[in-house]
Amino acid sequence: MDSLELFEFFVEGKNQNESHVLLHITEPATADEMKKGYFFAIVEMNQCSITQIEHIQQLIDDLESGYYETDEHDLDSDSDAFEMTLEFLNKRSGQILSSNSEVHCIVGVVRDTHISFSYHGSPHAVVFYVQKDGLAQMSALDDKKEEGKQLFSSVLQGQLNPGDYFFVATPHVTDYFSYDRIQKIIQGRKTKDAALHIQKVLKDLREDGSYGGVLIHLIEELARAKTGRAPRQNIGAAASLQHLMQSEKHTRDTLTPPLLSNLKSTIAAIRDSAQTTEDRIQKQKTVEKQAQTSQKYLARGRKRKTHLTTETNYNPRPIQQETLEHQSIFNILLIGTGRALVQGTIGFGKIILWLCFALWRGVVSSIILITNKNNGRKEMTERISRGFHIRKQWITHLSLLSKILFIGILLDIIIFGGSIIYTHIEQQRTTAQNAYQHTIQSIIKKKQNAEANHVYGNDTDAMSLLQKAQSELALLPKSTTNQKNEKNSLTASIARQLHGLQKMKIVSPKLVANLTKINTDAKTTGLATIDNTLIAYGPQDPLLYIVHTLTGLINKKNHANIMGLVANNTPKEQNTTVFLGKNNTIGLYDKKTGAVAHGDISFPNNPVNITSLFVYNLHLYTLDTTNNQIYRHARTQTGFEQGTPWITRSGVNLSGATSLAIDGDIYVTKNNGTILKFARGIPQPFTIRGLDPALSNPTEIWTYYDVPDLYILDPATKRVVVLDKSGNLVQQYTSLLWKHPTGMIVDVANNIIYILDSNKVYSFEL
Repeated sequence: MDSLELFEFFVEGKNQNESHVLLHITEPATADEMKKGYFFAIVEMNQCSITQIEHIQQLIDDLESGYYETDEHDLDSDSDAFEMTLEFLNKRSGQILSSNSEVHCIVGVVRDTHISFSYHGSPHAVVFYVQKDGLAQMSALDDKKEEGKQLFSSVLQGQLNPGDYFFVATPHVTDYFSYDRIQKIIQGRKTKDAALHIQKVLKDLREDGSYGGVLIHLIEELARAKTGRAPRQNIGAAASLQHLMQSEKHTRDTLTPPLLSNLKSTIAAIRDSAQTTEDRIQKQKTVEKQAQTSQKYLARGRKRKTHLTTETNYNPRPIQQETLEHQSIFNILLIGTGRALVQGTIGFGKIILWLCFALWRGVVSSIILITNKNNGRKEMTERISRGFHIRKQWITHLSLLSKILFIGILLDIIIFGGSIIYTHIEQQRTTAQNAYQHTIQSIIKKKQNAEANHVYGNDTDAMSLLQKAQSELALLPKSTTNQKNEKNSLTASIARQLHGLQKMKIVSPKLVANLTKINTDAKTTGLATIDNTLIAYGPQDPLLYIVHTLTGLINKKNHANIMGLVANNTPKEQNTTVFLGKNNTIGLYDKKTGAVAHGDISFPNNPVNITSLFVYNLHLYTLDTTNNQIYRHARTQTGFEQGTPWITRSGVNLSGATSLAIDGDIYVTKNNGTILKFARGIPQPFTIRGLDPALSNPTEIWTYYDVPDLYILDPATKRVVVLDKSGNLVQQYTSLLWKHPTGMIVDVANNIIYILDSNKVYSFEL
């Protein structure tokens, strides 16, 4: 069977006084209604009064009922039920158009593959139609905005083909969803999931405005056109019954206007205050009769979904005669309470002054007792003793009743002072708790805004928001278990979002070789490759460790001819590996014998500090940080010729340079995290974008002319960073097993990266 999918999305804004959205969808139930198809209406009302909202809601209800109840056989051939009902409604729309409020609406019907609709204001109606290479889009509204004396000035009609989508929405939906983005959403999701996704994103924004819309999808040609039967509905019996109950409930709440009735009753009560009780009873009977009429209208049983962003019930309380009679008693009590408050405040002020004076005397006495100022300690001691004696005698000679009253007053003072202290402590606790909750809400809001920015492709702002959230999170206390759990939960949640923005992938690398098993004193720091063999080495280790990747075997080889190996490179031809040793020497590795022979090389400047080398197009390039130069050496039978300066511009700073790689251009990493680019000896601009955290102290960089990306090893942050050759972040890799990775080999052909870390060789797939 063929089917038509129709799903809505609806989000209620926070500021209901500014924006109201009415979403109205009618699903046909009877055979006659099925012939007329689906009815939908979407209205956005801004700065509208309650009366205007009720009026336009009633217009939509009347349009729906008039459309389904009109028999098209009674109309002439040039009209249909929808157009006729619109013409009737236009005569009642003067109240809406004459006001200063802003109304955007679109109403329509979907019958089989035919759509008829009319609109006012600036809603959205777009057709996404099928082409050979995917969906294309076209606005379904007129280019010329018609503003006249009628709410609906024209009717637009069209046909949907199998696979087409018809999207209608309120104006501000496209503030966050462009037509292109909506097209991508419906192409990558089912129709229902696409509507739910749009609703979720708009809801997470938590904006003041309200949003609504409908997404219609014609899966195949309607069966009714062939068989005359109604299309089946893809919902189960239980779900259908529940939906029907909820829809009827929403419809009843919408069509029965309690607000309008209450407002009318209130106005009547004010105007007719001088009328007799009999007149009021007659008006009440009229209201009840209108309510019964509305209930009869609701008995039709058609399924309907209606959303209105505001409901207001105003029930004025009648003025009771008893209140007027006892008003004088209330005034007396109010005046008495006020006087008591004034007297109590004055008494409280006197007590505070007395306490301050006593405190001051206590401080002065304490200073004299401690410092013996002017030899007054003895006199102050005697004065205090006399004071205690006088008060003791005074209390002793009091009567029993006076003693009881005195003790009561003393307890009252203690309780009062304690209550002040408790209140102050409680206020501080409440203030701290409010500040804590405010910070929590601020962090959550930044997380949500970051997620929304990420959805719209604005990763830079999303990263900034998450970093601010992390800063606020660091200041949160964790003195209680709940605070610790909440802080840990937010920390983990922000970390997951950051990993998504950072394109950080945590890999589980495979252990290829543990070099300490064949030499417990191994001190390897670098990794080389030739053919299917890995070579681990280090400046403090006299051995080479040859790891066969196919068999897993490990061999040791002494390299006594050249010591202090610090860098290496294997050319594309895989005929040898060139090692850089101490004192700017080089060694050539023989892959047949596994031996490293000393090679000839010289430099035009002296002294030099060579930190890295790279073989490209049968030439060796060496990096000199002392003279801020890169040398180019031609190949000889015993090594390489004296180098010639390759950088042709002055002012280049290569201090702190750690590694270089060549693809025709030359890329150089520095220990401050920057990357330099040169083309034909001339510096080129190169900026790293989207990388967080920034490079700390990269030690290796690798690429080649047929490789699209740059691979950088950053041991301090235990990661491999992949950038494209424009500087944009592609991916980051890290592992919980790595401690301080120092060597890296990128095998692009087999899509594998090898990492040397603490005498262990790991591998992971890209």
